[in-house]
Amino acid sequence: MKYGRHQIDKAGEIILSSKNQSEVSIAIEKVNDWRTLHLPALDALQNTVIPLLRKNKVSIDFTSRRLK
Repeated sequence: MKYGRHQIDKAGEIILSSKNQSEVSIAIEKVNDWRTLHLPALDALQNTVIPLLRKNKVSIDFTSRRLK
């Protein structure tokens, strides 16, 4: 993984408290990179759950997902 959990926690602290715009921009970039790493897992989950629901004749009116 590109960033460790400690680095992401620190980036979050910088975003919340730093007055240095350059430092904040770098921290936001780190957090966004970290969040993007979770997209394949969300895709895999959705691609597994929806066919399973259809196979069991469960009506799907709406699906959504979000990155935290």
